[in-house]
Amino acid sequence: MRSHLMFVAALLLPGIVLQAETAAERWYFVGAGRLVGARTANGVVPVTSDVRVFRPGWLGYASLGTWSVKKSKPEPDPAQGIRKWISESELEPGRLITIEETAVEQGDGALDLNVNVIVPKEVPVQAAHFVVELPVSMYQGGQVRFVADNGEASCVFPDAVPKEPRFLSSNLVKRVVMQAPANGPCVEVVFPVARQVVIQDGRYWGGTVYTMYTPVSSNVQGFSALQTKLACSWEPDRRPVTLRLGGAAGKTCFDGMGGNFCFALDSPVTEQTVRQLEPAWARVEMKADEWEPDNDDPNAANIDWPRFEAVDKPGSQVRRCLEFGARLQQLHVPMCLSIWYLPEWLYRDPGRGKEVHGRVVNRDKWPELAECVISYIQYAARKYGWEPALFSFNESDHGVRVKFTSDEYRDAMRFLARQFHDAGVKTRLLLGDTTRPGALVEYVRPALLDRDVTAWAGAIGFHSWGGATVEEYHQIRQLADDLKLPLLVSETGFDSSAWQTPWVFESWYYAQADLRRIQELLIHTRPQGTMYWEYTADYSLFKKTMKNGALEPTQRFWFMKQYLLTPRPARFLDATSDRDDVLCVAFEAVDAGRAGEIVLHVANFGATRSVRLTGLPSGMSRMGRYRTGPDESLRDREPVLVSRGASEFDLPEQTLTTLLGKTD
Repeated sequence: MRSHLMFVAALLLPGIVLQAETAAERWYFVGAGRLVGARTANGVVPVTSDVRVFRPGWLGYASLGTWSVKKSKPEPDPAQGIRKWISESELEPGRLITIEETAVEQGDGALDLNVNVIVPKEVPVQAAHFVVELPVSMYQGGQVRFVADNGEASCVFPDAVPKEPRFLSSNLVKRVVMQAPANGPCVEVVFPVARQVVIQDGRYWGGTVYTMYTPVSSNVQGFSALQTKLACSWEPDRRPVTLRLGGAAGKTCFDGMGGNFCFALDSPVTEQTVRQLEPAWARVEMKADEWEPDNDDPNAANIDWPRFEAVDKPGSQVRRCLEFGARLQQLHVPMCLSIWYLPEWLYRDPGRGKEVHGRVVNRDKWPELAECVISYIQYAARKYGWEPALFSFNESDHGVRVKFTSDEYRDAMRFLARQFHDAGVKTRLLLGDTTRPGALVEYVRPALLDRDVTAWAGAIGFHSWGGATVEEYHQIRQLADDLKLPLLVSETGFDSSAWQTPWVFESWYYAQADLRRIQELLIHTRPQGTMYWEYTADYSLFKKTMKNGALEPTQRFWFMKQYLLTPRPARFLDATSDRDDVLCVAFEAVDAGRAGEIVLHVANFGATRSVRLTGLPSGMSRMGRYRTGPDESLRDREPVLVSRGASEFDLPEQTLTTLLGKTD
């Protein structure tokens, strides 16, 4: 066990402050003031709030969603229990409404929420609603109850989609109680005066939530206000958990976790993250729009090297990216080179602007596109000594920013594969690189029927945004097995729009959401590698504040640091849990020098409970234990004892516990 202690000590390098983040807040907000969850004794309850101002005829609305908010001034102060947002949302082009929201956490755990809506008189609107949404998957079969001065009314959250989506309404409601079945969570909304409330089933319109809404005010124009109090409770489930360790889970080996290095490279955060987290994989951006802003030569077969030499000038983004690739090469980190932006002259519709989504490459310019990519790869290899293992277009299924249909993607990959081969470029194709997990299989299907494409494929990959069902994850794993190709999660993360409100990266809610997403990915897809979005100052794993010149990590950082306890490479082991809110992933070392080493990462998203772990090797007598939670960071705890292949220990609420053992 001494070797484990020495290994953990070696993980902690100078330059960071060892300070745990306390999770004082109980109510979690993102963006411009959208409530997304409430912390209870049994974990985080998904409960969402919003303010929606509808256009006449109910034809769309402005809200607190990031897609709608044009400007927001957050004033978060979780330590004092007070948060405030002043946001301008676009109702229609050029017409803005103002939403002010103040949230105050009370000593009893309740939340006072005050909402002001300011609509200019010249802006016509239908209505302004305060909305609370609950997931159907959790509340289906539960009960919703209206409490008024003259009595109560209640009904069951419907199992099937009702013919009339608005299944409960009243004009005299002072309190709404929404109770999930089977001792699930309970959410209460209390109003100081009786008001109209409607409950509707969002599945009627293809959604996945039950929605409670109430008018902010009967007077839509000008200033309107709403006061409400929210409470959330969930009795802790302290039933013991049974974990079972099995044999090897397929033939996949896990190289380890890595990161994306695309934006905000020139920051102390980037260097510190590389040093601290030792990426096993890296994804870097090819700044194609800066590499070849104008066509270097009308003949794609001719490469004007002096012109490209001139682009690589000191202080340029191109130089910075090329030098950073060389730095990763020195660390022996395999890289995927990805394109977000292309020069305008390659597009079918040049001149629309860099940030426009869904840009389509002019098919007549594909030879020039290939020359642009190949010249960059060859230049990086010749002058900086590195060549990417893989190449991809970022999220081309969705068009961020380059877009291909599935058939166009097949054709483009075939063309690039042939061009790479003829140019002697060793870089292979990362197929997919899709926006979300569920899009991967169908998007790459035509390409996988093309022999030229599959012959030059080096891996398949996807981004984790939005998550997926277990079935979708298993389909991805099966696809990789059928193709005998490595599977990479080329962007790992929880919320792709969180960059717009970076203060959420310090929240315990976001850390927990990240952790759950990572555990699900490891358990259900068993990738060869993951690349976190990002290992730079963009989506930083460190806080903005600095103490004595040292960076202060968030708890997201400590989760990633704790995963470094996994041997590299490692083989996935089967590991099962009999509780949905306890997720366990297990590995065994592959290298002969670490034979017999086993690591388990156990994430508990619920209440504190006891665990019985079985299936351990008979020759193991104890396991080291390390833990990260809301108030501790990679803390060394007492080892757990193992007897006859089994062990019993406690799992504190909302923690990641890592166990390390080796046969005696």
